[in-house]
Amino acid sequence: MPPCVLRRLAARLPARFPLLLESAGTGPLSRMSALLAEPTAALWVDAAGHLGAEGVVPERAGFLGALESWWRRERAPPPTGSAEPALPFTGGWAVFLGYEMAEEIEPHLRLPPTPLPWRAFALRTPCALVHDRERQRVYAVAEAGARAALERVVDAAQAAADTADPAQPLRIARVREEPAALFLARVRR
Repeated sequence: MPPCVLRRLAARLPARFPLLLESAGTGPLSRMSALLAEPTAALWVDAAGHLGAEGVVPERAGFLGALESWWRRERAPPPTGSAEPALPFTGGWAVFLGYEMAEEIEPHLRLPPTPLPWRAFALRTPCALVHDRERQRVYAVAEAGARAALERVVDAAQAAADTADPAQPLRIARVREEPAALFLARVRR
């Protein structure tokens, strides 16, 4: 299966394949790329500091407390006994913590607001496609109990592998840049 399948799926089906962690460098630390798949639940803190969730009921106040209780409920033992190389992801979690989350740990801090729609989020993703650049192989992986989701991931990957890329590259009609002064003001903060 060609590694471009990961990019195709992330671009075409973002709800099912929400996060591509692609290694662009060279060397042993950039050997693997992972496309997380089939999210089952999400937890987040929006830019205003409000906790939100889908597919999970937060049991504690605050993002970090809610995430910890959720993780403790769902954690699974690591897989054992595989003949394949150690893979960086075999199902689990994707967690983003913005700088602003430091306020939850140290409430006396007063940080500038985030320009993003959220300060933090966690996605529960039981499956992934992992590209091993050294072996030139793509592995479909899942945690125990996610066989049906894994089969959907494999089917989508095979369909994407059979799809040709557009003959003509996409053309950018126009590029709009923000005023340099705005960018420089953010750098100075």
